[in-house]
Amino acid sequence: MATMIFVSLVPLIVFGAINYYKGLKYGVLSACVSSVVVGIILWLVLDYVDFELFLMIGFMLILGFFSVKSKNDLIFKLQPVLSSICTVLILAWYQFFDKPFFLKLLPKFEKLLPASQLDALQDPIMMEHLSRASLHMMIWVSVHAVLLAWAAKYRSTTFWIVVKALFLPFFIGAYLATEYVLKVV
Repeated sequence: MATMIFVSLVPLIVFGAINYYKGLKYGVLSACVSSVVVGIILWLVLDYVDFELFLMIGFMLILGFFSVKSKNDLIFKLQPVLSSICTVLILAWYQFFDKPFFLKLLPKFEKLLPASQLDALQDPIMMEHLSRASLHMMIWVSVHAVLLAWAAKYRSTTFWIVVKALFLPFFIGAYLATEYVLKVV
């Protein structure tokens, strides 16, 4: 998760800085190059490659091309919105047509956790919590996508980057607070 945040933020911060000083074309090009470089570094150093990484870099390159071609930064700014929409659609598919996403990940959790903690994963209360967490994640990522789209269209590039960087962690905190209140009540 931290890796994906790093991959999504570095190119957008580069875009904001270069766009401010050199203009749209150089801002978009530098963001596209930095996203590819970060992707290559993740692949070579951490041996980390997955579908979401390719999706984010692909959206960045495609929307960057159309943004430069049309001389409109809004097209480029919609990249995280489209990534969020794809994430929400995947989460919704799992939630409503398969198993909730976090329950689907249980086999991976079992490989990461020590044997002493594996029983907790099979507890019905934990299963209910993970199912609810998948649903809430889908809701909060949707809200974040709407805020990103609004910021991209109506606010400054700096404000848009702040929404991208800070609001999703804020929503994760709001989710955790909600879970705490539901648990206490």
